Amino acid sequence: MNRSGYSLGESSLLLWLGAALVAVLAAHVFLGWLREAQRQPTLRANWLALVLAAFSMGTGISATLLLALAAEALSFGLGYRLLAVPALWLGGIAAVLPLGAWLMWRQDRLALIACGVLLGGLALALQAGWLTAVGFRPGLRWKPHFIAAAAMLQMVGLGLALRIGLGPTAMARDGMLWRLGAAVLMAASLVGGQELLLLDAGLMAQVGSVYDNEMPGTVLSLAVGALAPLVMAVMAVDLGLRRGMSRPYGPDMAPPKRRKRRHRIRTL
Repeated sequence: MNRSGYSLGESSLLLWLGAALVAVLAAHVFLGWLREAQRQPTLRANWLALVLAAFSMGTGISATLLLALAAEALSFGLGYRLLAVPALWLGGIAAVLPLGAWLMWRQDRLALIACGVLLGGLALALQAGWLTAVGFRPGLRWKPHFIAAAAMLQMVGLGLALRIGLGPTAMARDGMLWRLGAAVLMAASLVGGQELLLLDAGLMAQVGSVYDNEMPGTVLSLAVGALAPLVMAVMAVDLGLRRGMSRPYGPDMAPPKRRKRRHRIRTL
C-alpha cells in the first residue's frame, strides 16, 4: 500500500473514532439532562433540560451517521439534498422531545422499554433518512433481514441503556460507573445498528451522488466533525458542574454554622 493509501486509511479511522466519540458524548449528555429533569418533573421548570436532552440525542444520531459515512472513503464525492439537511436535523430533535417528556414523568419498566423501542426506531429512521438524502446512484436496495437486525439491536440496546441510566442505582451519588456504562451501551447500540445499515446499503456498488452539487459532503462532515464533539463536550462539562452544585452536603462536608450574636443590653 502506498503513502496515499495509508493516509486515507488513517483519516477514515479517525473519522470513525470521531463518530464513536460523538455517540458516547451524546448518550451521556442525553441521559444526564433527563436525570436533571426528573428531579423536578414539571414541564415549566424543566423545559430547558428537555430541550437540551433532545438536542443532544437528535444531533448525536445525525452527527454519528454523517461522520461514519464520511469514513467509508468512497470513490466519489458525497452530496446531500439541501432541504433535507435542516429537515432531518431539526426533525430528529423534535421527535425526541415527547420521548424525553415521557421519561421525565414516568420511570417504570414499561415506560423505559417503550421509550427504548421508540427511540431505537427513531434512530433507524433518521439514519436511513440521511442515507436517502445522499441520492446514491444507481440507488440503495435494502434487505429486510439487515434492517430487522439493526432495529432489534438499537431497540434492545437503547431500552437496556435507559433502564440502567435512569434507574435508582444510576441516580445515587456513587452511581457514576452505572451512568457511564449506560452511555457506552447506548452509543454502542447506535453505532452497531448504524454499521448494519451501512452494510445493508451496499455503498461499494454505488457510483455517484445525485445531490453532489447542492450540499457537499466534505463541507458538512468537516463542520460536524469540528462542532459536534465541541458542543457535546461543553454540554457534558456544564452538566457536571450543575450536578456538583446541586449535590447535597455530606456529613464531612457540612456547611459551617453561623455563630449566634448575643445582644447586650446597655444600661444608662
